[in-house]
Amino acid sequence: MRKIATMCLMGVIASVIAGPSAAVAEQVDMAAAAKDFDRHCAVCHGVEGKGDGPMAEELVTSPADLTGIAKRNGGTFPQERVKQIIEYGGGITSHGPSDMLAWGAFFMIYKSGDEAAEKIKSLTEYVKSLQK
Repeated sequence: MRKIATMCLMGVIASVIAGPSAAVAEQVDMAAAAKDFDRHCAVCHGVEGKGDGPMAEELVTSPADLTGIAKRNGGTFPQERVKQIIEYGGGITSHGPSDMLAWGAFFMIYKSGDEAAEKIKSLTEYVKSLQK
């Protein structure tokens, strides 16, 4: 009995030292992500992500309808590609330059590297949640 109690205590100590499990660490605060989306993305992409934000008509390249990314990609959400676009901007497209901002650089001005990476990850997950 004493051996079992010792093993349980060691497990608890190990989990406290290791910190939260990977599953808990990977969770995204969707309410915070929605606020970030409203603050940084909705002006161009619209509150529902359909590309119809108040600035959409002013841009050279129309903002993407974010609700159809997976559909346009054969039914699979391209997680890493979306993350890169949020972080580094839209780059050059075949229809001219993109007006998509590089939010990674913006977040790095105000946040630590880890906090900026978390915002980008959260926004990526939020865009994923918009898929129809």
